Amino acid sequence: MKLYQTTGLTRPKRILSRTLRLGAGAAFLLAGGAKLAGLPMMVDVFDRIGFGQWFRIVTGIVEVAGAVGLVLPATAAIAGLVLSAVMACAALTHLFLIGGSPLPALLLMHATGAVTWLHRGAFDTLRSRGKALPRQPDSGSRPRFGRTEDERISQMLSVLREASAENSNTPAKNR
Repeated sequence: MKLYQTTGLTRPKRILSRTLRLGAGAAFLLAGGAKLAGLPMMVDVFDRIGFGQWFRIVTGIVEVAGAVGLVLPATAAIAGLVLSAVMACAALTHLFLIGGSPLPALLLMHATGAVTWLHRGAFDTLRSRGKALPRQPDSGSRPRFGRTEDERISQMLSVLREASAENSNTPAKNR
């Protein structure tokens, strides 16, 4: 089973996906590279944010890794999801902490969100890989702790029968 299926996307959607992935990937590669290179403008921005320069490095690593993930079709959905969250935080940072226009962050958030949406089938594939194996027929072994499910159900039914029998033996109260 492949992690990424292209059969679900029509030709126009594949072209849109490729355009968005390459465009956003290039933008994130440049922005993340600038953060990792320590350009004075990026150092100044992260000084104004107030989390320290370690946060600039972490953000740069996430952006560069996300750019690579966007370009690879197998990881485009998860990379788009992570980068959308990063850009939502960046837009909020521009609005409330450092000023400036949040428009570039919002545009990239929408582009990566669209990539995530177009490749959402990858999440179904990942989800199906994480499912437990079907339950094997009971081989007579007992569970590690407690009773088997059948024993628990039998006990609940017997308690209900006893309660029902007690209620039927008591006379109804006069009104």
